[in-house]
Amino acid sequence: MEKQINWEQIHLSHDLLFGQVMQEPTLCKIMLEKLLGFSIESISYPEPQKTLDIALHTKGIRMDIYVKDGSGTKVYTVEMQTRNHRILGKRSRYYQSLADLTLLKKGEFYDALPVHYVIFICTFDPFGKGRYQYSFENLCKEDTSLCLKDGTYKLFFNTKGRIDDVSEDVKKFLRYFDGELSDDPYVRQLDERVQAIKNNEEWREYYMTFGQLLKEEYQYGIEQGKLESARALLLQGNTYEFVSNTLGISVEKIKSYMEQNVGVTL
Repeated sequence: MEKQINWEQIHLSHDLLFGQVMQEPTLCKIMLEKLLGFSIESISYPEPQKTLDIALHTKGIRMDIYVKDGSGTKVYTVEMQTRNHRILGKRSRYYQSLADLTLLKKGEFYDALPVHYVIFICTFDPFGKGRYQYSFENLCKEDTSLCLKDGTYKLFFNTKGRIDDVSEDVKKFLRYFDGELSDDPYVRQLDERVQAIKNNEEWREYYMTFGQLLKEEYQYGIEQGKLESARALLLQGNTYEFVSNTLGISVEKIKSYMEQNVGVTL
């Protein structure tokens, strides 16, 4: 688990700060217009930082930004990515499919599905080609002039781009995620909002609490993993002392876990 960064040192690339800044409709709308290259009349927030969790057995996701345009014909989901998981393609597919399940009501025809833009802003080059922008849509492999027209677009933006493939103002916007301040009016607006949030004592406290909760969840996950390993080793015939010494967990804790989760103490 990464060490929690000092509140004063975090940039817009921190998903918690990013999500809060983009709750300002004007700032969010300008960002979308810059990245997508077209005007948006207005946007609305169906839910702040929408959580999609369709069923108990499915993996839920929590989106940093989830907005609709004023007409309801377009949906935009935006995610901040600071770690290169190297599976962003499948991650974007999952975001798309899970969101679509919530966008079409029972009995509605498929043409009621809005156009959906899934946008990832990455502080690394997700495809290693030096581009600031990578855009994908479904085209026919045999004839790329044919588009599937399923209304889905996946865009990946890279703050470390080298190729001159976006406008200067978009470059300045993307570089701001790495802490580079410029004279761009929009970047200045963003920075004012960022500083206002960082100077807010309530948000500072929330950030520290949030970080502590993440740390506790991480430690809990490690302990649960060790206890599961302990159970497997015990079922293989190993002694409590051997398992305790191997995994660094007390015999008492292992026995308690076995009683609560397996129902027996071996």
